Amino acid sequence: MKDKKTLTQSEFQVMHGLWSLPGQCGYTGDLLQFYEEPKPAYTTVATFLKILTSKGFVKSKKKNGKIFFTPTMSRKDYAKVALAETKNDFFDGSYIDMMKYFIKSEQLTDDEKNELIEFIRNA
Repeated sequence: MKDKKTLTQSEFQVMHGLWSLPGQCGYTGDLLQFYEEPKPAYTTVATFLKILTSKGFVKSKKKNGKIFFTPTMSRKDYAKVALAETKNDFFDGSYIDMMKYFIKSEQLTDDEKNELIEFIRNA
């Protein structure tokens, strides 16, 4: 990937659509199903796909006279990139500070806290 930057909200919506399609790939028109009404114009989605291709998040190939798009990374791999940027941008690179923030802000139940404690012990 050329740029390890996070996606904009609109770019993420397009990627979410690609990740949700069977085989995680498809045509521009296939992605419109993931939008609520009023749906964006076909050309708007095509523009975002072009941007995502130039950023290295998507690759394209001509198939049956149409352009077919495939993500270059999985949703799980993208989550690693986005969380690493969040950690660096908001928590001075500290995973511990980031986890403390999420644990405090989420108001976990006792069962959820115990589950986390158990997970940490076994990690």
